[in-house]
Amino acid sequence: MIYRILIPLAGFLALLAILDQIPAKAAMAVIGPGLLLLAPLTLVRDTAFRRRALEKAPGTVVSCEEEGIDPPGWEYTLTVRFTALDGREHVITESGRPRRRPADTV
Repeated sequence: MIYRILIPLAGFLALLAILDQIPAKAAMAVIGPGLLLLAPLTLVRDTAFRRRALEKAPGTVVSCEEEGIDPPGWEYTLTVRFTALDGREHVITESGRPRRRPADTV
């Protein structure tokens, strides 16, 4: 997509400007409009991702380990197994969560 062209091009032009191979004004004349073009595209992609990411799937706690944070017993590291809506099984580990018992549904 356009990201695969504009991002490397912007980096290359910036490098050339830093090395004084081309005037900085010329590099910015290309990089600036390119970044302005990427802004709405990024917003559309981010919105589409967030819409898909809001889908929820129940998970089962595999393990719950206490973290070494004061006060003791306040934050835990949970390992959770879940099946995504597309049918693939995942196991994630997340820190800073409240205590859950193994086999609890989250």
